[in-house]
Amino acid sequence: MTLWRKEPNFQLKILGYFAFTLMSAALVLGGWTPYPKTLSQFPNPEIGILVLGALFYILRIIRGFFKGDLAPFEWGELDAQFLFRWMWVFFGAAFLKAAWLDYASFHSSALDASMYDYAMMNTLRGRFMVAAMGVDHFGIHATPVLFLLLPFHWIFHSALFSIFLHPLLLLAGAILFEICLKRRGMNDFWRAGIIFSYLSATWVSLTLHYGFHVEVFYPIFIFLIDLSLHPLKLNKRYSWIPFWSATLLFLSIKEDAPFHLVALLAAYWICRKVSFQRMVIGCVVSACIAVLYLKVIIPNHAGGGTYHFVGAASGAGSTLGEAVLYLIAHPLYFFSRYLTGGWWTFVLPSLGVLLFSPFFWIASLPLLGLYSLAGDSQMFHLTVYYSIPLVPIFFLGMAEGFERAKRISPLLPLVAMFALVFTGSGYLIFRRTDLQKFVQTESALKSIPSDAVVCAPASVFPHLPYGEARLIDRKCLESAEFAIIPVEREGLSLYPYDEKYFSTLKKSLIYWKKLDELSGDVIEVYQKPDSSVKI
Repeated sequence: MTLWRKEPNFQLKILGYFAFTLMSAALVLGGWTPYPKTLSQFPNPEIGILVLGALFYILRIIRGFFKGDLAPFEWGELDAQFLFRWMWVFFGAAFLKAAWLDYASFHSSALDASMYDYAMMNTLRGRFMVAAMGVDHFGIHATPVLFLLLPFHWIFHSALFSIFLHPLLLLAGAILFEICLKRRGMNDFWRAGIIFSYLSATWVSLTLHYGFHVEVFYPIFIFLIDLSLHPLKLNKRYSWIPFWSATLLFLSIKEDAPFHLVALLAAYWICRKVSFQRMVIGCVVSACIAVLYLKVIIPNHAGGGTYHFVGAASGAGSTLGEAVLYLIAHPLYFFSRYLTGGWWTFVLPSLGVLLFSPFFWIASLPLLGLYSLAGDSQMFHLTVYYSIPLVPIFFLGMAEGFERAKRISPLLPLVAMFALVFTGSGYLIFRRTDLQKFVQTESALKSIPSDAVVCAPASVFPHLPYGEARLIDRKCLESAEFAIIPVEREGLSLYPYDEKYFSTLKKSLIYWKKLDELSGDVIEVYQKPDSSVKI
């Protein structure tokens, strides 16, 4: 016990060496040549780290019980700074590598992501927000936040810009969250634990593997709003600038942002962090922006008429009026959906802490209501990227409930942090890839002229030169000049189709010319016989 007394960080250093070895092995080996299968997913090293960390902490509690001291580990400022920098570098590299391997293995979920990518590129070319497949993006979603990215997209001029921006934005949210916790006065031990849980959370990994979506801005702008309520030394005369700047940025994300902001401001007001005046002004501005999005921008870009919810959110009706009337006529429908929604699996593992957070239950109301009424199972169960708007609210609620939960038992927050890492199955995955096949396939796809109409699986879109890429089906083949058919089931993602679909579709290409010089082990490229386009 003398070693413990002389150096209180000794156990944490052992944990650090153990963590560095396990996680670095996964980072370096995962996804490349033959490697232990346990290193393909992050839960394996994370579980080992948390088990060892729990052992040290429980021993500390037991020792403190007999010594009459239940204080957590005593960290020095230098130790905490080093630990957080290590997490930023490590998880940043892991996120970037996972995103790159999704791209290199043709498993990036690119249907929606390419919509954003093509919308930005076409805007730079004078075709305002024309997305992939010729769709007017603003006729489906109003996302002015994309204007912030246009200068960068003009510089990089590649789908890789959004491929790599996506993980960096997820990491930026974690960095801002750590600053929020520090401003709230949370000690280093708990701050490190909750940040590790945030970076390891299944919902962050699910979002990462589903390609770029504007929803990744929700954590960043919510944390910026939270930071504006805990300002550093700033002249009171200008204290409104950070708050309203972050608020307007939040409203620019998507057409549903105004509804979320109203609940967020109400939660902050009840928690006495914003004034009643600010809350009212924020709600009025939100209402005006919502009317602008739903009554002006989206209908005009959609060709006129009334705004309709996208299919995923139309479980109770395709318009707001239809949904309200349906819920009035069927009051039990909402409650049955609400009580069986996927958000329960989101919060149950940490319910012991969230019960102490009125902020979470108020701020999350519009999100939980929307997800509960969703007609799409992915939205209803909070899979893919749908959970990411709830992530910052969830973790801010966790931070609020930590201090109150610790007064009852120091084990409650610890159990919650453990449960977060063990929940779900969407962990960060390093997909296997064959670099030689990737280079050959990438070169073949880039050689297809950009002015040609190409029918292809969605996962191929980011690899094609910017042009007329369309989702492959029989209708597309009528006007297309090139068709791309996957060869191996594991060669690339077939979403939204399956192997049988492509097997049947290939029979339609019996009179098309197979381009052997462009085909390989991953894809087969076909050209329509009467096509005048030359490669």
